[in-house]
Amino acid sequence: MKKLFSIIFFGIALVISASNVSGQTSSAFEKVVCPTGITATSCGFVSVPENRGKPEKKIKLFVTITKAKTQKQEPLFFLAGGPGEHGSQYAVLATAFPTRDFIAFDQRGVGRSQPALDCDTTAAGSESSIAAGDALLKTLTTCGENWKTQGIDLSAYNATESAADVNDIRLALGYEKISLYGVSYGTRLAQEVMRTFSPSLKSVLIDSVIPLQIDRVADTLYSIDEALKKVFATCKAEADCNNRYPNLEAEYQNLYQALNTKPLEVTLGKEKLLMSGNTMQGIVFISMYSAFGIAELPQLLFGLKAGRANVLQGKFVENFLNAVSTGISSGAFFTHECRGEFAFSSLAQLRRTYVALPQWANSFSSSVGIAGERGFTLCQNLGLTTPSGLENTAVTSPVRTLLMAGEFDPVTPARYLAIASAGLNNSVSVTMKGGAHAVSLSSQCGLSIMLAFFANPEAPLDSKCANQGSIRFQ
Repeated sequence: MKKLFSIIFFGIALVISASNVSGQTSSAFEKVVCPTGITATSCGFVSVPENRGKPEKKIKLFVTITKAKTQKQEPLFFLAGGPGEHGSQYAVLATAFPTRDFIAFDQRGVGRSQPALDCDTTAAGSESSIAAGDALLKTLTTCGENWKTQGIDLSAYNATESAADVNDIRLALGYEKISLYGVSYGTRLAQEVMRTFSPSLKSVLIDSVIPLQIDRVADTLYSIDEALKKVFATCKAEADCNNRYPNLEAEYQNLYQALNTKPLEVTLGKEKLLMSGNTMQGIVFISMYSAFGIAELPQLLFGLKAGRANVLQGKFVENFLNAVSTGISSGAFFTHECRGEFAFSSLAQLRRTYVALPQWANSFSSSVGIAGERGFTLCQNLGLTTPSGLENTAVTSPVRTLLMAGEFDPVTPARYLAIASAGLNNSVSVTMKGGAHAVSLSSQCGLSIMLAFFANPEAPLDSKCANQGSIRFQ
């Protein structure tokens, strides 16, 4: 199934030194009619330098503004994930913040921003993971060559430049102080803004945090493996789950071997997918992005064991694939990951992870994503092997910060909070029991903690509900 292979291969989750970007200013806000489906007061573009080392060439960032109903607090900027996720779609979140302006925008190279680094990867799917990896690598390389032919400087599409974009949007809209709300890759971008532009920030919330100083290429498979083991242990500890799905971990291993021996043809959306054991692990990985997907996992695995061809239909994983396949600008994903992650890692370090976790390596090694060998090849093909700025150096900032994580998150685990908060001396961390990825957006408790923090960042945070969550297995 083409969407599945592209997303599994991506590994989904979104220059110059900082001293040279702090003095840049952007153009004024160029207002346009808001597109259908964008629920904002106004929409428009802010022009910024594509490369602040060569400021004469401009690109346009698509920005949405939802004005406060009662202006009482500083504006809030939402930083989307991916990298490459269309941030403007989050304008709908403004309803939760009636006392402040809410700014959502498409980061450079993304969505309605110009240029958009969109690459049609739908033709790269295959039932063979190796063939799919090769096809996706070829497709993305060709797109990269086309962008370069158009005069696009791919090296400028990174978090260092994006952080300066946030400041330029702030200046263009006439705001003195702002707060930041970043999720997933948006937490990485938020930290870059904190590195250079802390004086302009009132408070920061980062949910599903990526510490800048880790080797995420080499660590990602460990995070996935840890999360799945927690799922197995939680099901075993709960009488109802253990009774309905006994020996879940052993059944998982047996199913993995059986499907690799004899793949099962299943229906996903309107397409047929030949499900091998390695492909099944990709499905499991995607399911663990959400507590809803985790709750379905035992049922899904036992359904595959029983040979039910329609077991994936209506499940979280099917809905997630449909949403992500249309909401990510794949070119921006890789330009950011090449210079922000792969450039700070090495193929040797990734292969050490493969030796430690050979079963996961079988599912991801041929991919083009964050835990795949072909990711290094693509970065070489795109000419993006030089590290971007200080993006692997931890941030030190006095800005009041809330860091959030989910207990079962397979890509930004709770153990990352202590690493990321080490230099944030005015921060508090919360781990949501029973939560997965993007906990502030996926549970009532997470939402309430997020709203309470932004209402009064310096007040003691009541996070008792974070210890009361659980996975309700189906």
